[in-house]
Amino acid sequence: DNPQLTLRGAEIPEEKDQPWSVVVTRSGKLPPDAHLLCDEHRERTLVLKGDMTFVDILRRLSEQKITCILLEGGGDLLGQAFAAKTVDECFWYIAPRIIGGGTMAVGGPDFVPDACSVELMDVWHETIGDNILVHGYPVWD
Repeated sequence: DNPQLTLRGAEIPEEKDQPWSVVVTRSGKLPPDAHLLCDEHRERTLVLKGDMTFVDILRRLSEQKITCILLEGGGDLLGQAFAAKTVDECFWYIAPRIIGGGTMAVGGPDFVPDACSVELMDVWHETIGDNILVHGYPVWD
């Protein structure tokens, strides 16, 4: 996976700022030819290294005046985001792949305490190629 993490396409106004690309990595090992380290927007890439919690990450981003994020991450990081109840909108892509082992898609020891699931409201879905997008807003009591 070598994501670009940029706004692109004819419908994006030229004056629109590119969002920050933030990579969280425990090891700090990233391919030197990664798009986000080599493209014309590399000055808007922030690499956070080390074993950080989601709250630590938010704190670091707030120091950079980054206050809105799109989180694409592993199960533990997503689980921490849900546990902190900081998720206000969810775009869930389902691909026709069965993946076994490792961490579940959203989980880890910090997943929402006393909850096996988080309900979504105002749900809609869309087929995109062979994927399904499910969109909704978490219900936080």
